[in-house]
Amino acid sequence: MNKTIIIIGAGKGISYEAARHFGMKGYKVALISRTLTSLQGLEKDLASQGITAKGFQGDVSS
Repeated sequence: MNKTIIIIGAGKGISYEAARHFGMKGYKVALISRTLTSLQGLEKDLASQGITAKGFQGDVSS
């Protein structure tokens, strides 16, 4: 499977669990958040579970 899911407003709550859920099903995960440090932590946590994830800093309201 070669599918990607984009999580907008990535953080440690529901968005993290959604990223984890789809990542475990084989999806690549793109994370968008205003805070770079939170993205780095999420990438590391997901990678430790074998999930391919990449974070992108951005503000979707602008």
